[in-house]
Amino acid sequence: FVVAETKEAADAAAGAIVVEWEQLPILGDIDDALAADAVLLHPENDLPTNSYTNYKIRKGDMDAGWAQAAAVVEATYEVPYQEHAYLQPEAGLSYVDDEGRVTVEVAGQWTHEDREQIAHALDLPDDRVRVIYPAIGGAFGGREDTSIQIVLAVAAQQLHARGEHRPVSVQWSREESIVGHHKRHRGRIHAKWGADADGKIVAIESEAWLDAGAYNYTSNKVLGNCHLSQAGPYEVPNAHIDSHAVYTNAVPGGAFRGFGGPQGSFVAEMQMNRL
Repeated sequence: FVVAETKEAADAAAGAIVVEWEQLPILGDIDDALAADAVLLHPENDLPTNSYTNYKIRKGDMDAGWAQAAAVVEATYEVPYQEHAYLQPEAGLSYVDDEGRVTVEVAGQWTHEDREQIAHALDLPDDRVRVIYPAIGGAFGGREDTSIQIVLAVAAQQLHARGEHRPVSVQWSREESIVGHHKRHRGRIHAKWGADADGKIVAIESEAWLDAGAYNYTSNKVLGNCHLSQAGPYEVPNAHIDSHAVYTNAVPGGAFRGFGGPQGSFVAEMQMNRL
């Protein structure tokens, strides 16, 4: 990264950097990531596929449930990204305080999570990192995962090591904000519902795949809410539900109001309307 006295100087310096890129396979979506010949984006996880978090619900007798069904509806739903678009783009300040702690002042939603991630990135104990939220502003879940925090912390630490005891600040433009922070998860959910002649649900089969993007962020937690909401608020005697978080080379998915519930609930209510 580049640190400079002014934005203009920083832009000029960044533009002078020559980068050599190596073209690697791109897993642009869930289908690419789950293909038999797909590269493993996180081989350190020691998993055979890019599907890294999986939940299951098994309840009742599915064969008996389908035998009771007088009506069956089956469909596949694609749910898109959603941008938080809060009024205040990401901005922050960082420095090393008088006690030698790397300090980051930023708007966020998970103070201790931010501190743990910064400490991990800088290979510091947690008590050598301080995170301050002077004001949060709009968020809607969009500030639950890190954006500029680690970059600010690294910049402050490196300047301090060079004898520059000055604060570092950064503010993203709206374009940078949209490109740089996580979104509501896009994904795919296949659902099959059955009801008896009285209109009572007798069986549900459902399977969801959420695009986690390049890194986990909160996908494993969001997936849990999506998993539990796929049957809606209804009494279901027989259920077979699977849900998966999948790594791709896309922008990471993360927290957004509803935290996975809107994706599952949308499918449940669409299925109820069709039924």
